[in-house]
Amino acid sequence: MKTFILIALLLSVTVINHADARSLKRKPAQAETGAEAVAAAGDGKEVQITDYVVKIKEDDGGVNVLFSKSKATYYLALDTANYDSMRKALEESLKTKKPVSVTADATLSNIVEVK
Repeated sequence: MKTFILIALLLSVTVINHADARSLKRKPAQAETGAEAVAAAGDGKEVQITDYVVKIKEDDGGVNVLFSKSKATYYLALDTANYDSMRKALEESLKTKKPVSVTADATLSNIVEVK
């Protein structure tokens, strides 16, 4: 019985040490994995995302937009200037899986421009 406990203890220490060694080889996590998020115009109040759309969900005031590599949900409000053309570009990205360049408010994640 003592031998069994000693072997179990040695194996658990060995497994933990191997897991620690693997984690040391990993690269640091990226804030926006794969998505390009940079401050626009140097003011830090807007972000630029280049990615393709995976989901668009409509509500009473606009649409919620999810991108493939960004964890954030972005919002395009109905009262946004050029709403129709921006929504069309987002829907095209959803259908074709081609990336669009989106500028959004950094604090509220409201979409202000789609290219």
